[in-house]
Amino acid sequence: MKRKKSKNKLDKINALLTDPFIARHVPETMEYEPENLWKMLRKHSVVYVKPVKEHMGLGIIRVKKLSDARYEIISDNYQQHVRATQLVSELRALLGDTAYFLQQGIDLATYRNCPFDIRMVLQKPNQVWRLTLTSAKVAQKENAVVTNVARGAKDYPLQDILQKYDQRQNPLVTLRELVDLAHKLPAY
Repeated sequence: MKRKKSKNKLDKINALLTDPFIARHVPETMEYEPENLWKMLRKHSVVYVKPVKEHMGLGIIRVKKLSDARYEIISDNYQQHVRATQLVSELRALLGDTAYFLQQGIDLATYRNCPFDIRMVLQKPNQVWRLTLTSAKVAQKENAVVTNVARGAKDYPLQDILQKYDQRQNPLVTLRELVDLAHKLPAY
């Protein structure tokens, strides 16, 4: 019997959190509620507000703490600086009735000052997991909220980006760490 894939991102995150090794690589995540937003912003300078069921980078909002009294809200087609007293009401207007969750913002590696993320696909022919695809999705602007191809990012061969990315780390060591981590992820 084939297991039905969940479209709920929180289900997927919770599955990752069950493994202590993997859990330490997952950004802090909470359901969206105003009190959780403030809790996260006390600990993290950047928090992402993500829809539970959307995909392709749709609906993601970045909240950045500029000072104790000022915040920046930015998404694909919206950017606003607001006072702390306005933050929750401004987000409420953007979120509507859709279910959202909060996730700690992490610093992404950059290529030519544009953030990128990495996709690794493993498949299991003959009962052995094999890495069959690697790529880097590079945003087209420095301040991009998402690095999704559907939102304008470009897909590049991972080895090309790791040879030239801005952080100047050993590409072979980085690739080996990523491959090792990918093999430890639970099948979900």
